[in-house]
Amino acid sequence: MSTIQTTLWRPPVRFCRIPSRSGLVAAVLCVAGADLLFWGHPVGVSLVVFLSGLAVVTLLGNPIGRRRGNGILALAVLVAGLLPLIEDVNGLSILFGVSGTALFAQILVSPPGLPWATRLGEARTLLLSGPCRLMKDGDRLFPAATGGGRSNPMLRVLANWCVPIVCLALFLALFASANPLIEGWFADIDIGRLAALASPWRILFWLSILVAVRPLIPVPLRRNRPAPPAASPAATDPHGFLGEAAVVRSLVLFNGVFALQTGLDLAYLWGGAALPDGMSYAAYAHRGAYPLVVTALLAAGFVLVAMRPGGPAGHSRLIPLLVLVWIGQNILLVISSIRRLELYVAACSLTELRLAAMIWMMLVVIGLVLITVRIVCHRPAGWLVAANGRSVMLAFYLWCVVDSDGIIAGYNVAHSAEIDGEGPNLDVGYLAALGPAAIPAMDDALRRLPAGDDAHWLSERRTALATAFRADHKNWRTWSFRAWRLKRYMATIGAVTPVRPNDPWRITR
Repeated sequence: MSTIQTTLWRPPVRFCRIPSRSGLVAAVLCVAGADLLFWGHPVGVSLVVFLSGLAVVTLLGNPIGRRRGNGILALAVLVAGLLPLIEDVNGLSILFGVSGTALFAQILVSPPGLPWATRLGEARTLLLSGPCRLMKDGDRLFPAATGGGRSNPMLRVLANWCVPIVCLALFLALFASANPLIEGWFADIDIGRLAALASPWRILFWLSILVAVRPLIPVPLRRNRPAPPAASPAATDPHGFLGEAAVVRSLVLFNGVFALQTGLDLAYLWGGAALPDGMSYAAYAHRGAYPLVVTALLAAGFVLVAMRPGGPAGHSRLIPLLVLVWIGQNILLVISSIRRLELYVAACSLTELRLAAMIWMMLVVIGLVLITVRIVCHRPAGWLVAANGRSVMLAFYLWCVVDSDGIIAGYNVAHSAEIDGEGPNLDVGYLAALGPAAIPAMDDALRRLPAGDDAHWLSERRTALATAFRADHKNWRTWSFRAWRLKRYMATIGAVTPVRPNDPWRITR
């Protein structure tokens, strides 16, 4: 009996200094910190400071497991979540930072060895449970306020201060009517400024932060729940819509159609065959890049249905072979889509959407390879979902720490007709629309562009972007590693200006 008891997970030990009943007070203090850091200021490293402080409050307000590994793992997850925010603050990095903080809190109170899929699901539930936690706080406070239930110490303190504050306000009003000096002091108070401190938008901001941080202080303890019994696979009709005969015929037809498409791509994209009259390689590449990826995704869905447990593939030797051939053709199809996109970018320059599409195509290739591994190695469906989830999360994480705008701007300048002698003309409008990250590429273009309207306009936009960037990053709250690198670059390079309207462009400090 003692051996069995030692293998069970023991509830965590609460060693924190913040009592559980004071979680609402700690959350209100976090709201005050958020107001100081964010309200009226651009967001930058201040978000890292806030989430780090929230993690400390969460650590003090939650029980920690007996095993030291819980704390180390939680800290590693928190650091990994905050790193993208240190590089740059954008939508994805904010998502990783907030998710890492929620996962940090969840790991602190969870039993060791919990699957990551369960941890992520509970962290997501934790982020969405703020309104429910505030409703529970209200249920505990209002009965005490009306005299029912157990009295609350906080309400007792407020009741003790109620009469003195009301009487003090009354006396001050009387003194102000009787004393011109006191009346003058009250007249100097800017009522409009005080009202701005409690504007409706600011109150909404406070409530939003309170809803976000309240579930973390403290996190409800997780109890092990028995796993639901696995459902037995249902028998399939061999002559139904997805029976063995239908799947075999579908795969034969699909392989034939895909072979035709793959052959055309091999001839035109890789073999250099001449296209029909009136069609350019750019048009051919653009028309097929995105639809073929959708086709591959639909094909992957059909493969998953055909190879489902208890499906027709379990009773046929031909179906797995046809599926593997079809997956191979889908991989070639997506690689051809990448080649199409590469040709289109070479003809029409690089954009953020095209760069994202290329990364998405690579993820589709990885997904098809993982489907092949699942079929060959007889892996369960959960393994496939988890593996694809890891690859997608890794791609999003890397996208957070890569300066995509700077990469796009540098590529377009380096491969433009004005600089490289080949490729598309430089789109100075899109280059400037990429924002301050394009400033190094603008400088590179201005060094080599001939004097003219485009160069003069680009120089003006470069100056405006640099001025706005310096103005937006005067406060320490807006610091980020990417912004620091750009500020250091601008401090070293200076500005690109012409000596006279018709002179070549040069760098001046």
